[in-house]
Amino acid sequence: MKMARKRDSSGLEAKRRKAQVEFDWHVAELAREKEAEKVKQAAEEEERIRRSITLITDRSLIDDMKIKALDEQLDAL
Repeated sequence: MKMARKRDSSGLEAKRRKAQVEFDWHVAELAREKEAEKVKQAAEEEERIRRSITLITDRSLIDDMKIKALDEQLDAL
């Protein structure tokens, strides 16, 4: 018990906890930034699709489309 009290009085554990809290805040901030970037990219992709894709309803044109163009038509819906 004496050693534990001596160690606590030196402040090592408090310093360690403070460092851990700062690190946790840093990790959380990085996660928030990453999430914000994902939301931004999703909005940009949605805007790109909305602007560049015109819906095609003519069956003969749809039959000639490649997979990417078909996927874009589905995304536009």
